[in-house]
Amino acid sequence: MSDWFGWLTNREFALLVYLLILLVSIFICKRTRGPALDVIRAFFSRPIQIIIVLMICYIFIIVYFLYIIGFLSSENLKTTIIWMLTFSFSSLFSLVSDKKYIFNYKNELVKSLGLLAIVVFVSEMYNFSLGIEFIVVLCSVFFSIVIAFGEHDVAYQKAVKFSKIVLGVVALIVLGNSIVCFIDDRTSDLRGAVVEFLVPVWLTFLYFPFLYLIFLYIVYERVFMQLKIKMDDKKLILYAVVVSALKYKNDIKSLEKWVNLMMQSHVNNRDDVEKLFDKISVLNANERNPPYVSPDLGWSPYKAKYFLDEYGLATGSYNKIDEEWYSDANVSVDNTDGMNNLAYYIEGDEYVARVLKLILNVGCVAGREESESLFYEVATALLEKVFDRKSINIDEVFLDSCDYSGVVSGKSVTLKRSNWLHCSGYDIKLSIFASANS
Repeated sequence: MSDWFGWLTNREFALLVYLLILLVSIFICKRTRGPALDVIRAFFSRPIQIIIVLMICYIFIIVYFLYIIGFLSSENLKTTIIWMLTFSFSSLFSLVSDKKYIFNYKNELVKSLGLLAIVVFVSEMYNFSLGIEFIVVLCSVFFSIVIAFGEHDVAYQKAVKFSKIVLGVVALIVLGNSIVCFIDDRTSDLRGAVVEFLVPVWLTFLYFPFLYLIFLYIVYERVFMQLKIKMDDKKLILYAVVVSALKYKNDIKSLEKWVNLMMQSHVNNRDDVEKLFDKISVLNANERNPPYVSPDLGWSPYKAKYFLDEYGLATGSYNKIDEEWYSDANVSVDNTDGMNNLAYYIEGDEYVARVLKLILNVGCVAGREESESLFYEVATALLEKVFDRKSINIDEVFLDSCDYSGVVSGKSVTLKRSNWLHCSGYDIKLSIFASANS
């Protein structure tokens, strides 16, 4: 294995070259230069700097702890630095920047210690020639980006599946090379190799408590800021935030439901706060064991939210918005940056969902064929979930493309296309009402 500058392996050198090319490209291009500078400015903002300083101090403590117990040595310095610059910073960035980020020990452990991560750490022991490493790194980075951007998009599932297969093949080749080289290398240090592999594992495991605390701080700071908009009594706000933190901890879904009720209700004292906690307990119990809803009245909102789960359209929490209860989900259906998307809505009261809607929004007509094809596929699945196949002729609903109105098993079904004003976009809406008179 040839090293560059006595410290970098061929793989690390190739990765560094691609990273430099990417950075230069970002700052040369006018479209990306502005956002990149905004990220740098945000990095130097006081709140972010405080969190980063705390992170560095915490990492120093756990590294020193591993050093004094004899687990780490100067030979593991490079692995430690690489882990810090990659996993620790990326995890913290995801936590701070993504408002939908939910910390879960099990999920984080699976992500960080998955097969691909193990392969990466183990295979660092032995590299290919520099030319081959440039190809390996390029393939790995490219297909990883495809997976990251397309994993939650229905339209890209085939590309994601293909990318995972390619990455798996690359990983097997790299791992196979490492195993063969390790067997042939009689001077190899088995203990050193095992320690080198375990370094990022232990660092990640010990880093989780810090991530968890920062996650909780960010979540409940947002809660505090939301309640400040609604309430003037600072002592009552502080009481509500502290008690909610003690009750819900990492249960973000329950916390969001509670905050939503707080924003919708008149809260004047601690008793009002406690009543809303009790209300959330009842809602959670209903979600775990949905009460029976007569088909004549509508659907259980806690069951209806999963009608389109296989298409990535499982709705969020069923919440009260003004006087209505409501939940929704949406997915992008093609490569138009969300200009074409599918949305699924559930509307009703606290116990019964009375309206189901599936809407295709087409802002980019260039991708309409693919978008409409997916819409009709998902719409068919929704109709099959709601009605017995013998009671509805699904082909009849879509016969006139986008213009249908009828009554099926006592429920009103409509399909309508609406053109948008001042642009070429349009939407197609499938609505299912529990009552035939709606």
